[in-house]
Amino acid sequence: MNYHQFINHIIETRGKFNCIGYFEKHHIIPKCIGGLDNLENLIYLYPEEHYTAHKLLALENPNEHSLVYAWWCMANCYNSGQKLRYKISEIEYGELKRTYSKMLKDKLTKNNPLKGRKLSDEHKKKISISHIGKKQSEETIEKRVSKLKGVKRDMSKIQELSKSTEALKKLSESHKGLKHSEETKLKIKNKKIEKYKPVLQYNKEGLFLKEFECISDAAKEINTYPANISKCCNNKRKTTGGYIWKFKNLN
Repeated sequence: MNYHQFINHIIETRGKFNCIGYFEKHHIIPKCIGGLDNLENLIYLYPEEHYTAHKLLALENPNEHSLVYAWWCMANCYNSGQKLRYKISEIEYGELKRTYSKMLKDKLTKNNPLKGRKLSDEHKKKISISHIGKKQSEETIEKRVSKLKGVKRDMSKIQELSKSTEALKKLSESHKGLKHSEETKLKIKNKKIEKYKPVLQYNKEGLFLKEFECISDAAKEINTYPANISKCCNNKRKTTGGYIWKFKNLN
């Protein structure tokens, strides 16, 4: 039985508005596909009938997202006693879940205005500029670090990839014609000095653990990026890899 046969059977059996007890209003032609909000387009249905009507509408119109979503909402609707309003079988739930999942996929791909869109260089530059100066909170950093704990990185592969011919070529082309400011030159100089500065490792309680000749050696020891330890040493973050890091005072 399709949707129209289902509705016509109810009309022929008891009419459009002859329900006894609890009933729900239903638009015969849904408003999302052009139905009007008037008496001619309304019918009173019992809850079970209302659910079946929306199920048939969704299955017959899988590309109409509003109808699929309406079915999903009815199947997951709770009353004031926090009990499911409609009880559906395992087969119905599987059918609903597949239809709803397909609807979401279509919504995120076929109807996504950004799908396949290529950003212009100007747009990319604007996005890059908008992120300058943004700092992540300590909480966000700690969450990211905790997720990476225990994950072993193959640093040799990362270094090999970063030194590939193609990567170096792209990097070289992007820097053509650029001139560093005096401030940037000073930062580069300090970074080179910093690279070979001895670093000290402490636990979170401040207890000294070990000394390393440079940041790179320390990074290899705990399997992380040198930049992470550098941020700790420069007071830009509290910990890296669960440790506190400081430059050794050579004075």
